[in-house]
Amino acid sequence: MKIVIKGSFVRDAKKLGKEIQLEIKDILLELEQVDSLSQIKNLKKMTGYKNAYRIRLGNYRIGFLMIADELILSRVLHRKDIYDYFPD
Repeated sequence: MKIVIKGSFVRDAKKLGKEIQLEIKDILLELEQVDSLSQIKNLKKMTGYKNAYRIRLGNYRIGFLMIADELILSRVLHRKDIYDYFPD
């Protein structure tokens, strides 16, 4: 699986605290090692969208799209905001 990180994901991550940033880093390392979506912890498919998924990270959510063999990390936002901005 190829991982693509969008600029919006980087901007969102920079706004968060160091503790959350370290957790995001751990998740990115985990994503590099998985072969399929079923191996990702705290993963849920977003209802009503064909390729949209989210990973739960405490009060934050990582929103990503799975297109072909690419995992496109789009947003990382607070749980109350993620559904307003993701999927695009």
